[in-house]
Amino acid sequence: CILHEVAHLQNCPSIALSIPDLSCSAIRPHENLKGRRHDINDLLAKWCREGRFLANGRPEQFINIGALLPYGPRARQNGYWEKDGVHFSESGNRLLGKRLAHVLKPTFQRLLNEAALQKTVE
Repeated sequence: CILHEVAHLQNCPSIALSIPDLSCSAIRPHENLKGRRHDINDLLAKWCREGRFLANGRPEQFINIGALLPYGPRARQNGYWEKDGVHFSESGNRLLGKRLAHVLKPTFQRLLNEAALQKTVE
C-alpha cells in the first residue's frame, strides 16, 4: 500500500503484480501454498479494482504473473525456471519482461496520451 501511495503522491501511476506461480512441492510440500497464493492474488486483484485503502487513487492495472509465465512442464523444459522451482531463470525473466511489456503497452500509451492532452490544456 505505501509504495503505491508514495507513487501516487508524486503523480506517478503504479501497477500491481500477483505472486507468481511456483513449485509448491519445492518449498513446503505439506502446506497448501497454491491455494494460499491463489487467495492472496484474488485479494490483490480486488484491492486494485476497488482501491479502498489508497487515498490517492488505485493502481492502473493488476497483472497476473502466473498467466504470463506459469510454472509447468513446458516452461520448465524450456528453461524458464530455476531448478529450485521458485525463481525464474535468466531466460524466464527475459520472457516475462517481454510479456509484461506487451500487456502494459496499452496502459503506457493511454497514460502518454493523457499527459500530452494535459500539456495542451495548460
